[in-house]
Amino acid sequence: MEFPVNKIYENFQSLEGEYELAVHPVNNELLQNILSECLEYILENEKLEEKKEKNKKNNKKWRRKNEEKRKEYNKRWHKNKEEWYKKNPEKSKERKEKQKQWKSSYTSFKVYAHQLTIEEDPKNDGNGKLLVSCAYCGKYFHPIVETVVRRIGSLLGYNHGESRLYCSDGCKDACPIFHQSKWPKGFKPASSREVDPLIRQMCLKRDNYECQRCGATTDEAELHAHHIEGVVQQPLLANDIDNTITLCKKCHRWVHKQKGCTYYDLRCKK
Repeated sequence: MEFPVNKIYENFQSLEGEYELAVHPVNNELLQNILSECLEYILENEKLEEKKEKNKKNNKKWRRKNEEKRKEYNKRWHKNKEEWYKKNPEKSKERKEKQKQWKSSYTSFKVYAHQLTIEEDPKNDGNGKLLVSCAYCGKYFHPIVETVVRRIGSLLGYNHGESRLYCSDGCKDACPIFHQSKWPKGFKPASSREVDPLIRQMCLKRDNYECQRCGATTDEAELHAHHIEGVVQQPLLANDIDNTITLCKKCHRWVHKQKGCTYYDLRCKK
């Protein structure tokens, strides 16, 4: 059963105003029908979720009971695979090339969008391909199949780490939580002043993902959101987007070497 969004919209379109909606008996009946359809949809979804949970529990029990059988089956399958590759070297090369092409290709929106979260904010580019928001800068880009599969695996708990999606290597290097298990990159007590992730993404988007000093982009360098007024000096402006500017890593270092803007001048007092 599909959610009756179009029907609700058409029924509400036929109503003239809020007064009639509250007073007219026909409108009240109409609303009751709409609400009953919505409740049916919700109850059906709840039943489906219960079935999924039961199936997961049954699968876990079956796996625990048949661990040895599964291991034996996996060993046989891998042996047969290796033997087939040795007997058919040309076909094995073709398969490997196809797998590489598939892993490096753009992902389908229908297949993967519903398995991602709000953090990735999946969108359709209009051609059936998936668009995803970068975990660091927030820019939308086309991820490849391999990275999306890893992200879904980490969300389901099959992989170690989070496997977040980044639009470039520069964003990976600049992100303070990339490949970090405990502390952010460059973390020091009473000296870490990382810009809020949402403010950083808004700043980079406003500046068109370009360094405002040299014009470097996310594909060319790491981009940072720099506080114009120091956080210690002006704490109320710490999360003000007008107090930030996009700079690449080199320009950011250059700025903090100027008089009055060095890390010593802007140090946090314990």
